[in-house]
Amino acid sequence: MDKVRPYVKEHNAELLKAVNERLISDVWDKYCLGSVSKWEMEALSCYIHEHELARIDYEAHGWDRFGDLGENPTIERYIPIKGKQVPIFKLSRIAGVVLDRDKSKKTVTLLTTDGVVLVKIYGVFQNYDKQISERGADGKKHVIEKSMFSRGNLLIITGVREEDSFRAKKYSKTPHHLIEQIILTEDGKIETHSRQDLNS
Repeated sequence: MDKVRPYVKEHNAELLKAVNERLISDVWDKYCLGSVSKWEMEALSCYIHEHELARIDYEAHGWDRFGDLGENPTIERYIPIKGKQVPIFKLSRIAGVVLDRDKSKKTVTLLTTDGVVLVKIYGVFQNYDKQISERGADGKKHVIEKSMFSRGNLLIITGVREEDSFRAKKYSKTPHHLIEQIILTEDGKIETHSRQDLNS
C-alpha cells in the first residue's frame, strides 16, 4: 500500500469523481433506463402518455393489430389426418405489454395499442412462465431471466383471434416463435428474444 497511498493522495479528486460517476451510472442504469411510457407501466401499470409500441411500424415487422383481425380465425386450407379434414388457420402476430397472468387458467392479459386482450396459452404456459436461474461462483442462485409473463414485458404472440380473446398457436412449419419478448433499444430499434418452443 505504500506505493498506492501517494498516488491516491495526489489524484484524490480525480479518483473520487470517477467513483461517484460510476455509482450514479449504476443507479441510472437500474432505475432510469427506458422511456416515460416504460416508467409509467413499471410504476402505475398503465400508460398516461402513449403506448410504448404506438410508434412502431407494425407492417414492417409483420405484426397485426388485434382490432383489424376478424372475430373468428380464417381457415387457409384443410389437410387430411386419419381420414378427417383438419383446418389450418391463418396465423397472426399481435404485440402488447403484459398486465397480468393467471396460472390456473393459463392466460395472460396483454395491453395492445387497440386495448386489453386476454391471451390463452395452452400446453406451454409453464415453459414461458418459469424463472431461469443458475448457481454462480459464489454458490448462490442468480436469476438470469424472469418469467416472460412478468408485468411490463413487451411480447409478440403468434396465434388466432377468437372473438374478444386471442389463442396462442403455431404449426411445425410456422417461421416465428410462439412467444417473443420485445426489447426496445436506446436508439429506438427493436430486438426480440424467445425461449425454445416446446409442445406447441
